[in-house]
Amino acid sequence: MGLFSKLKRKDNQQDFSHLQGGSSSDYPPPPPEDYSHLSSENKGKGKGHEEYPPPSGIPPGYDVPPSGFPPSFDQAGGSSQVPGYHEDNYGPPPGPPPGYILFGTAPPPTPPIRSQKSSQGLNASEDDADAGHEYCRQHGIYPPTYQSPENLDRVNRGEVGLFQPANFYGELRQESKTRFHVHSRPDTQDTTLLSGLPLFTHFQHYPREKGYKTVYYEITIRSLGRDSSVAIGFTNVPAPPFRLPGWHRGGLAVHSDDGNRYINDPYGGRKFTEPFRDGETIGLGMRFRLGMAQAFLTRNGREAGHWLIDEPTDLEDTNRLNGDGNVKGLMGDNDLYAAVGVFGQIEIEVEFGYNEWQDSTIQL
Repeated sequence: MGLFSKLKRKDNQQDFSHLQGGSSSDYPPPPPEDYSHLSSENKGKGKGHEEYPPPSGIPPGYDVPPSGFPPSFDQAGGSSQVPGYHEDNYGPPPGPPPGYILFGTAPPPTPPIRSQKSSQGLNASEDDADAGHEYCRQHGIYPPTYQSPENLDRVNRGEVGLFQPANFYGELRQESKTRFHVHSRPDTQDTTLLSGLPLFTHFQHYPREKGYKTVYYEITIRSLGRDSSVAIGFTNVPAPPFRLPGWHRGGLAVHSDDGNRYINDPYGGRKFTEPFRDGETIGLGMRFRLGMAQAFLTRNGREAGHWLIDEPTDLEDTNRLNGDGNVKGLMGDNDLYAAVGVFGQIEIEVEFGYNEWQDSTIQL
């Protein structure tokens, strides 16, 4: 027998008894599994820190979440608006004040029947005054409002617009972002045009501590017809659109026909300056410091006079049906809009752009 046959036979005689029910004690047990990798720091990881994905699908007992972002939240996950606020809280209420349209083309309403019972004013009647008081009773003064940053920038640039009331007889034309042309017909009754934004906003302009704030605008008189009048003023809103500024609550103005100044006074006002003339540029401003307010008038670039808003009023004024002659809303405690009054045939230009008078302070 050769060497190869001996090796082959020896190989065929290997013991396979452990594969036929032999005792397992013939082999050492397997090493225990190591679970130390499942400590609190690396739960969910297998040996060697291998990551295993979570099971797919929704956990038992849970619904699929709604699509989209949570209410009032934007895509970045933050709130898209301040809770409890809406953009409509900024600026004046939507639309023009009652009785006004913005560069509207609607036909004017039928003129009111005018009384022959005249007050001290050139064209006012007691019936008109009563109607103005009723308007004020029906439409309370708007409280001061926060202006949006965009609107506040427009105010600072003088881009405040101009409202015409529905009863306006004439033409209102915008010549630039800050300048407007007003031309009324001979049959124009008392009318007040208002700026679209306040020139003074209580919350954002009222001076604190030692600061000051001055607002100012001008009118240039191109033509002032016979028995016609123009008034330059400031007012809270809404104001009676069929009356002149200064005759009712929250209003202040100087009138061209008599040169008088009016604060919440439909009964003649107080002597202040000479009547306005064709070709003049008339400016009206209000200066504010903490606890103080002063109105001033300019004529052709020169200051023609000023007065403190809260100076003592005549006893007769305080007993009138005009809000007790008070100056509420004119001391910086409310928003103030430009108010341009017209009666009869006039042609003027209104300028709201920056003027050096806006840098002036209260004169005592």
